[in-house]
Amino acid sequence: MDMVFQESLTGAAPPMRPTAFFTIQVVWVRGVRNSDQPPTHTIPTPELDCHINIMRAGNLIGTTNVIADSPQPMWSEEFDVTEYNQGEELEFKVYAKGGTEANYLGGVTMKPEQFATDGFNDDMLLEETGANNQAYLRLKIKPQGRHYLADPPSIFTVEVEKGENENYGLVLDGSDGKYLMVWGFDAGAFADYNKSAEPSKQLMKWDFIVSVNEASSLADCVKQFRKSKVTCVVMRGFEFSCILERENLQTPLGLTFPVDKRQGIGLPIVSFSVTEGPAKEYNDKCTKEWEKLRVYDRITGVAGERGQPHDLKAKMQNATGKFQVQILRAREVTKIFC
Repeated sequence: MDMVFQESLTGAAPPMRPTAFFTIQVVWVRGVRNSDQPPTHTIPTPELDCHINIMRAGNLIGTTNVIADSPQPMWSEEFDVTEYNQGEELEFKVYAKGGTEANYLGGVTMKPEQFATDGFNDDMLLEETGANNQAYLRLKIKPQGRHYLADPPSIFTVEVEKGENENYGLVLDGSDGKYLMVWGFDAGAFADYNKSAEPSKQLMKWDFIVSVNEASSLADCVKQFRKSKVTCVVMRGFEFSCILERENLQTPLGLTFPVDKRQGIGLPIVSFSVTEGPAKEYNDKCTKEWEKLRVYDRITGVAGERGQPHDLKAKMQNATGKFQVQILRAREVTKIFC
């Protein structure tokens, strides 16, 4: 007789699932260097085979599946934390598929105040990811009996008055010709605003200001900052990577960049060829629309290296073979990474 059927006849109950203090969902990781490369390697290969170890106070909770050959690994796995003592931290470590310290790609530690009461749903900046490399891990954590928090808004509105400040204190970059990007902050009204605003509505570096006082053209947005009060519609920026392949320097890139951009955030794509070049070949292979390169995208890294726009332009123009390109884009209202 089948064992499962026999147990049901005798009234044996199925084993109880341990109570979970928390449930963790690993969503995706972006920006980590490619596997099989040391942190100092400057020309990564396109294959990114990695997994994530989830730790509690040094004890392994679980390991994600290995996602192979993807520059933007994504998961839908959940992990239950069935043992937990108050005050313990959670650790997340990203490894290439070998899983040794030599394959370590970066990690982050979360303190209990970040997740224990209400849960968590946001990006975490990874540490130890290699020189000049910013990488992020997207996590969802829910306490027992709770639902996951809603995704943080990708578009929001802020109202700021100068008040006693002499200026707004925003350092902006409009070199893509479409949006004003937040490059940095000086002392002023926006720095004061950030001190009291909730995290989901604080302005951050790499945010895109898409309108100011309902004006949407670049020139009109700039003019609005002469007024004593501004209402800004802001889109968060997100970064992803793609792999381009170019046979030799005689092969056109198929991309056009600003003629002379010396400073700012990233190298904007002004236009690209729809008939030839690595960008067209890459777009033709994409299965999701959000993965495709677009006009106004900003290149923030080439072959594992970052730099000023003129440096990035030179790296793009001199790149051959397979090379990784980091792209920065405004996170639109439509859902991505799906």
